[in-house]
Amino acid sequence: MSLAQSSTGSAATLPTTDPTALLTVVGDIRLDDRTGLLASLGRERPLEVSDHGLVLAAYRRWGDRCVEHLVGDFAFALWDGRRHQFTCARDPFGTKPFYYHLSSATFAFASDPEAVLRLPSVPRRLNPVALVDYLTTRYEDTEVTAWLDVLRLSPGSSIVVGCDRVRRQRFWHPESISELRLGSDADYEEAFRVALSDAVGARLETSGVGVSLSGGLDSSSVACVARPLYRGGRLTTFSAVFDLDPGSDEREYAAAAAAQAGAEARYVRPEDTTSLAEWAAAPWTGPAPSCSPQVAITRSVTGSAIEHGVSVLLTGVGGDSVVSHGAAYLTELAGSGHPGKFLIEARALARRHRRPLGHVVQKYGLRPFVPEAVIRARRARGHLELGIAGVPAPVRPEVLRTLGFGAAARELPRRLPRTARLDHLADLTSCFSPYALEDAFHTDVVTGVERRYPFFDRRLAELCLSLPGDQKLRDGWSRSIMRRALVGVLPEVVRQRVGKSDLTDPFLRGLLGPDRPILEAVVASPGSITEWVDPVALTRLWQRCLAERKPADCFTMWRVAVLSRWLDYHGFT
Repeated sequence: MSLAQSSTGSAATLPTTDPTALLTVVGDIRLDDRTGLLASLGRERPLEVSDHGLVLAAYRRWGDRCVEHLVGDFAFALWDGRRHQFTCARDPFGTKPFYYHLSSATFAFASDPEAVLRLPSVPRRLNPVALVDYLTTRYEDTEVTAWLDVLRLSPGSSIVVGCDRVRRQRFWHPESISELRLGSDADYEEAFRVALSDAVGARLETSGVGVSLSGGLDSSSVACVARPLYRGGRLTTFSAVFDLDPGSDEREYAAAAAAQAGAEARYVRPEDTTSLAEWAAAPWTGPAPSCSPQVAITRSVTGSAIEHGVSVLLTGVGGDSVVSHGAAYLTELAGSGHPGKFLIEARALARRHRRPLGHVVQKYGLRPFVPEAVIRARRARGHLELGIAGVPAPVRPEVLRTLGFGAAARELPRRLPRTARLDHLADLTSCFSPYALEDAFHTDVVTGVERRYPFFDRRLAELCLSLPGDQKLRDGWSRSIMRRALVGVLPEVVRQRVGKSDLTDPFLRGLLGPDRPILEAVVASPGSITEWVDPVALTRLWQRCLAERKPADCFTMWRVAVLSRWLDYHGFT
C-alpha cells in the first residue's frame, strides 16, 4: 500500500520507478541541499530530476544507508525488486507521518492509519496504553499509536522489510554531534545566519508561499529572513489577533515583523471559534485524538491563507527546541566550579525575566544536584497524596495498575539536565513533537494548506546543538545566538522580547462558553470512555473547572471530551 498524497496533492507524491534497476519509490518527499547531494553522487551539474528521482539515485549509490545522506522533509517507502525488500524512512523530526502494520503475512504502510486499517488482515483494536498516555499527557514512545496493530515509524529512523528479515535502525544521531569551536562571537553569528537563511530559503522554492506570523521571535525571524529570498512577489503574513483577550494578542509584534519583512499583513479573529464545536469534527477525525486545543485558531489562519491564494505556510514551530533557550547553562556553570559567573548570569536572567533571584538559583543551581534517592523519597510521599503516579483524577486507578503506569511514572522526570547541551538534546528529541506534527499534518490535509517548518531543518538543528552554552544564554538573554545574529533583521521590539503571549484566556472562554454543552453531554453520558475514566471523578473534575477555571483541569477536561468523541466517531460507543 502506498503512502497517501500530501496535503497539496502534488503529482510528486505518486510512485517513481527506475525500471532498469527494478526500483520504485513512493512518499511525501521534499529534499534540501540538492546541490550537495548531487555532488556526493558524483554529479557536477544539477539534473532536472525530481526529489523522488534523487532518492532512487541515492539508493543506487548507498543502498539502505542512503537515508543518512538525505536532508529535508520526507516519509517514503522504496521497493527493491531485485532484493525483494522495502526500505522505508522518516525524516529526523517527523514532519511527514508514516504508519505501518507488520505481521508474518502482511506489510502495509500509509500516511494515515485509517488506510492501513481498511485491510481485512489488520485488526481494528484500540491500544489502551496509548489512550491513557493521551489522557495523562505522557509522550514517551514515538512508535505506539491509538491502534494495537498499527505502529508509527520513529523520526530519524528507517525500517527494512524483506522476505526473511526486518531491520529497524536510527540513522540520525544528534547525541554524537561534537561542540563547535569558532574564533569569535561574530563567527558564531554568521554561521547561524547562514544556516537559518538556508533553512528558510529551501522552503520558499515554490509559488503561493505565506508565513503564519504570531509575532513571536521564531515566526518573526522566518518572515524577516524570507524577505530577500522569496522570488514569488510580496510575501503575505497571516496572524491571529484577539480583541477580547488583550493578554493573548500579539498584533503589535506581528505588525512590526510584517512591516520589517515588507509583507502584506492579514489578520484573522478566531475569537468566535472554539476548540470543539467550531470546526465540524476535526479534533476527532484524525489518526489519533487531537493534542492541540488551538485547532480552531489554526483553522482560522489556514482558512485565510486559502482565501488569499496561499497554499504553503512557513511557520516558526520548533524554534524553542531547535535554538534552545539555554537556561541549563546556569546549571552547567554551577556544576563546573564557577559560582561567581553563575551568580552574575543568574541575576541577569532573573532581572530580564522579572523573576525572584532565589527562584532562579534554586531551579538551576540547586535542584539539579539533589541526590536521586532524595528525589525518589519525595516523589513517593507525593504519590501517597495524589494517587498512582499523580496522574489526572478521572483515569481509573485499576486501569493504571493493570497497565503498569504506577511504577514507571514514579521514575520520570528524574532531574533537570546538568548541562546546556543535555537540556538542548532532550528538547530536540522530545517525543511530543511527532504527535503535534501529525496533528498539524491532518489539519493540512483537510484545509489544503501545507505547513513547512524552517526550524526543523537538520542542518540548522545540528548547528544549534553544537553551540557552546554561552552562545545560548548570555547576559540574561535566552536564545542569545538568535538575538545577536538577527540584529538589523528583526525589528527591535521583537528581538528584545523575553516572553510570548498566553492563549489560555481564549481557550477557557471557548471551552466554558460555546463548548460547554459538549462537555456537559460527555459528563452526563460518557459512553465508551468509562472503560478508562471514572464517571464520578469526571464529574468532580468538571465541577472544579466551572468553579476554579484552572487551566490544567480544563485542559484535562478538553482531552477527555476529545477522546470521548473520537471513540464515538470511530464506532466505539
